[in-house]
Amino acid sequence: MAIYKSLTELVGKTPILELTHIEEAEGLKATVLAKLEYFNPAGSVKDRIAKQMIEDAEADGKLGPGSRAAPSSSRPAATRASVSRRSRRQEGTGSSSPCRRR
Repeated sequence: MAIYKSLTELVGKTPILELTHIEEAEGLKATVLAKLEYFNPAGSVKDRIAKQMIEDAEADGKLGPGSRAAPSSSRPAATRASVSRRSRRQEGTGSSSPCRRR
């Protein structure tokens, strides 16, 4: 079992479960799989999108030490906030509350 040191390391490592009970109950020859997205740190498939948005902004120089991600009304906001907090903590730059970049 892997041990992770950051929530962002968990994004994209969503477990897949084979639903053998459904396969058997329905007499299926196919394999039925379910991807358990709620295991992502913020509970959504959109976690990957939000993480990538933060990483792209950091790589492009649009988001750096002391910068803050803008909140959103959609689900990726939770991941953007947690990824932004991680970046600021690693850089040692203050507050972790997400708000519009100044």
